[in-house]
Amino acid sequence: MNNLNLGFGVKEILEGETRLLVPDLPPGSHPSKGKVFYNPDMKLNRDLTVSLSRVVKPKDFLDALSGSGAKGIRVMNESGVPVVFNDVNPLAVKLIKKNLELNGLKADVHNMDANILMRTSRYSFVDVDPFGSPARFVDSAACSVKDYLGITATDTAALTGTYPRSGLRKYGVLVSRTSFMHELGIRALIGFVVREFSKYALAVKPILSHSTLHYYRVVFSVSKGKMKATNAMRSLKWVVYDRKSDDRWYSNVQDPRHENYGPVWSREIFDSGVLSRMKPVSSESEKFLYLANQESDITMPYIDTHVLAKKYGINPLGIEKIIEALSSQGFTASRTHFCPYCIKSDAQPSEIASILNPHN
Repeated sequence: MNNLNLGFGVKEILEGETRLLVPDLPPGSHPSKGKVFYNPDMKLNRDLTVSLSRVVKPKDFLDALSGSGAKGIRVMNESGVPVVFNDVNPLAVKLIKKNLELNGLKADVHNMDANILMRTSRYSFVDVDPFGSPARFVDSAACSVKDYLGITATDTAALTGTYPRSGLRKYGVLVSRTSFMHELGIRALIGFVVREFSKYALAVKPILSHSTLHYYRVVFSVSKGKMKATNAMRSLKWVVYDRKSDDRWYSNVQDPRHENYGPVWSREIFDSGVLSRMKPVSSESEKFLYLANQESDITMPYIDTHVLAKKYGINPLGIEKIIEALSSQGFTASRTHFCPYCIKSDAQPSEIASILNPHN
């Protein structure tokens, strides 16, 4: 398609129920190479935000780092929530306005530093979805948000322990690579947001979380109150990890006999009541919601069955057979969205090994 006076080529796509103009990049190009940012791999993020918006019905929605405007325009078009757009890139502002016009929508579109906008305006739902770390935006988001906060992080290496010094510097958390590193990363991100908001006597609680491809996504409910904020802080604990057995547990204090990671969020990463009311808008979101509803009440980090089999010399078994064996022994177990060969359970890996291979 011609550049529509934008100064760069665009193409029209259909995502969900929404028509979008996005940068027309050569095949295989990274989204950051575009004049305006649009990442097709973030579609599930947008799908679930639409589904969630239909349930929680915020009075308004700030798309603080809009890029092409894809998320905000889908929320506006598919859930009927009023959206305010913002991007520091003037070309993004032009593209957002074209996308609004394409869908017959009208909205305020700002060309500001997101931190300044969030320091000066308040919104029911604030969405912070940067390219890279959200850390430098979270304090400002605490000044802006009333009811719901969406946070996306693409710097997963800092949160999973691939670059532990980066995780310590950006998020104030001690992490290392483990067999459950993606849940550790999600819980580290939640812990960071809890600490940032508690300074303002604000309590955040994760209602929707997912680890997908190269990014983590968490949506929080936000409430006021010193006691609520204190209770949220009390939910931050250390993950004590015995690498030899793969067992892990939460603790208020570090254990010098084992590895210790944190502080991280130790409670549920979903609100099962909200999840049960969300309706899928795509096959991808349908699969996610099916798994999330199964795992929503289990707080222990997921268990990698491949690691379990290798560590304990167990012949690989199908996930359903493992879940059935655990259930027969009184444990809770389910599949998980984190990976197709992982399970969530209140049983420790050493306990699972004893059940699956009792003669060892």
